[in-house]
Formats: sequence, structure tokens, C-alpha cells
Amino acid sequence: PGVEYLSPLGIFLDLFDAFGIWQVFVLVTGISVVARVSRGMAWGVALGYWVIRSGLLASSKVFMMWTQSI
Repeated sequence: PGVEYLSPLGIFLDLFDAFGIWQVFVLVTGISVVARVSRGMAWGVALGYWVIRSGLLASSKVFMMWTQSI
């Protein structure tokens, strides 16, 4: 509460929310079961996905901050 959605703190809190972190754990389990790979390989895929997703999310919010400040 009290944190603006497009502030740097708001972006940080959006990237590291509990449901986003839970999604990574569920993704690791799903990848290791469905693709029948080791947990280490599943962690690599899930963390790679999370990094790409977080980068796209943060860059879109930074772009929105930039365009709204003009």
C-alpha cells in the first residue's frame, strides 16, 4: 500500500511477488516430470524463463514510466 505501480519499488515488488516465485517452483516440477529431465536442468530452464519474463515486464514498465513522464 502506498507504493506507486510504476515506481522503481513497485516494479521490484511486482517482479519478486510470492506468486511469481511460486510459479518458478511449479514450473521446475512440471518440467522435470513432463520432459523427464533432471532437477538441475529444470531449474536452468525455469530460471531462464523467469529472467526473460522479468526483463520484458520491467522494460515495458520502464517504457511506460518514460512515456508518461514526457
